[in-house]
Amino acid sequence: MSQTLFNEFHEVSAKEWKQKIQFDLKGADYNETLIFHSKDGISVKPFYNAEDLKDPITISNPTFWNICEKIYVASEIKSNKKALEVLKKRS
Repeated sequence: MSQTLFNEFHEVSAKEWKQKIQFDLKGADYNETLIFHSKDGISVKPFYNAEDLKDPITISNPTFWNICEKIYVASEIKSNKKALEVLKKRS
């Protein structure tokens, strides 16, 4: 899949999001209604936009996935059986 899904949507500014939210709040205060203040003094907004990033972030798709499953050994026979079942699913 070389095409990203986000190309289908037009870019929306933070200002446009906030205007839509304020309209939907029907007069309720945006900051009091939607901004969450953690015990650590961090204000958490209801949405974040690319405009909130100081430095652009690039994310690449992984070319290889390493998938594993933990098997805890309480009984050698049961654990070996479980490992063989997992390997069969992977094939």
